[in-house]
Amino acid sequence: MNRALSRSPNVDQSCPFVGGMFRESPGALNQILNGLMDGVIALAPIRDEMGQLTDCRWLFINSVAEGILGVSARDVLDRCLLDCDRYFADTVLFERLLNLAVKTSNHPCGMVADQSCLSGPVSGWFQLVGVRSQERVIITLRDITLCKDTENRLEISNQRLDALVRQLEEQNRMLARLAAVDGLTQLANRRRLDDCLAVEWLRLYRAQQPLSVVFCDLDHFKVYNDALGHQAGDACLQQVAAALMTVARRPTDLMARYGGEEFAIVLPETDIEGAKQVAQNLRDLLSETALPHPGNDGGFVTLSMGIASKVPSDASSAEELLAEADQALYRAKAAGRNRIIVASEIQNLG
Repeated sequence: MNRALSRSPNVDQSCPFVGGMFRESPGALNQILNGLMDGVIALAPIRDEMGQLTDCRWLFINSVAEGILGVSARDVLDRCLLDCDRYFADTVLFERLLNLAVKTSNHPCGMVADQSCLSGPVSGWFQLVGVRSQERVIITLRDITLCKDTENRLEISNQRLDALVRQLEEQNRMLARLAAVDGLTQLANRRRLDDCLAVEWLRLYRAQQPLSVVFCDLDHFKVYNDALGHQAGDACLQQVAAALMTVARRPTDLMARYGGEEFAIVLPETDIEGAKQVAQNLRDLLSETALPHPGNDGGFVTLSMGIASKVPSDASSAEELLAEADQALYRAKAAGRNRIIVASEIQNLG
């Protein structure tokens, strides 16, 4: 709509906002204003004797603003803003424009910005900026629909990415747990046992507190498998694992399947007497449970156990602690099984 300004109803020629430019180059000004990608509106505030804003007179509207607002310059130009509501198909749009004009007229800084989702002739997101200059209010309307759509798509993408990250984190936690847990018994596995011993050894080295280990081995388990089958053997291992979790309940205690029918209990801040009590509690619990074992003396499942305990120092290591518990377990099995042997007492056994 590039009509010559002198013949265009878009401009109130008496308006100081455009008067000087109009007199110098009306065609160029008209071309500039109507060639903008933004909508432009100029209003003149009307105030009463007390200086209170009562209305605004419509001074200018370019073709882009006409399209956005769905009004014609010939309908609104030189009219009071409050009288122009009937020309707006969207009353919400009119209210937003009116509120922005009022805020800009009264704002101490003379500038007000608003972002609105409009549903008028040109639906979408528009940024409305009002600027007060020389008792005139100039409002620009910029179509930011593309930016908003991009923002929305980016937000959706970010939400999906966040969900994917959370899913991956959960999967990583699950994988880490699977990597540290024995699949059959749900106890810690050998890798988790080694990590735990290394950490607790360093922690208790600083605290100078004892660290104890109980090694357990199911007596005559090969005979059990041969007699009842491997499925029964797996069920037996699971029941023994449940017993271990019952007798060692502290958060710092660790129960692990060391391999095959061997189990280990790590007892931080537990001396040899405390470890012996845990081992005895385990024996008593298995005796009460009375799991059938056709190839074992007495006809029930029993455990041989070896115990070692140390206060960590530079003269020893976690590996030595494990080796001593393993040696004690070997002596328990050699001595007839179904018993508890303490590593520090081996020499006294002869």
